[in-house]
Amino acid sequence: MSLKNFLLKKVFSSKTKVTKYREKINIQTQHKEKEI
Repeated sequence: MSLKNFLLKKVFSSKTKVTKYREKINIQTQHKEKEI
């Protein structure tokens, strides 16, 4: 595997983590809004 591919995969995986993290937070805030 070349260095370029490695870096691309790293960036991609971190982006996915951020997206999943944001979705998690969005779901939590939606639940809080429903409770109110």
